[in-house]
Amino acid sequence: MCLEKSGFSYKIQKMETEESIDFVVVNPHDAGIDIGSRDIFVSVDGKQCVSFKTCTEDYERCCKCLIEKWIRSVGGNFN
Repeated sequence: MCLEKSGFSYKIQKMETEESIDFVVVNPHDAGIDIGSRDIFVSVDGKQCVSFKTCTEDYERCCKCLIEKWIRSVGGNFN
């Protein structure tokens, strides 16, 4: 799989077929999150992705963003 940047959104595509994956919102108070060593990627709607750096100020901005969107839980990649 790879991420393709399109403006401020990212599409996840399968490498073999280049087929896009559509995400369904199951709970509007959940978000997807990918925490890497340099960047954090957050999607609250399954379509657009917001990125933050992994410094303290950006972690705080990320938390504020999630609180403002009424996000109560996240799921994702925590490597």
